[in-house]
Amino acid sequence: MHCGAAHGCGAVTTGRRGASDPAGGVGTCRWKGAFVSVIEHTVQAQLVTRAPEPRPLRVLLRYDPRNAFAVSVTFPAPACLDGVEAVWTFSRDLLATGLGLPAGEGDVRLRPAGPHRTALSLHAAEGIALLEVDTPGVRAFLDAAYDRVPQGAERVGSHELDRDLAELLRGV
Repeated sequence: MHCGAAHGCGAVTTGRRGASDPAGGVGTCRWKGAFVSVIEHTVQAQLVTRAPEPRPLRVLLRYDPRNAFAVSVTFPAPACLDGVEAVWTFSRDLLATGLGLPAGEGDVRLRPAGPHRTALSLHAAEGIALLEVDTPGVRAFLDAAYDRVPQGAERVGSHELDRDLAELLRGV
């Protein structure tokens, strides 16, 4: 299942956003001779600040089956303190759990914030960022990610891990 246009998805051929497709979507990229479907999905969010009104922004959700246990969230440069785009990577299951229940005890914490919003708090040395993201958009992204690699079907890729580790240790 591909997430639909109502949630801002479109096709991506390189696994990255392109100028002609700012929303993102489902695409493919080559990896070690095989095609891998990378899912990118842009959702509406609000940066909660001390100002009277939250600051609207769009964040990019990304799922790459080569790292099947994780999702990445990219925040645009204007939303970041240092003016540089920031990427946070964390558990796909944590994101899924946080849509319905409070989840996370470390740097990434999620909880429902009403029927259509999910609160996401990110804890870093510089401080805490609190965002509210569009729950239906996140759910559509997760549906596509779980369709691509169902829960429990994730693999660590031990063959590649063994080969890469042996190659790394050869130089020691």
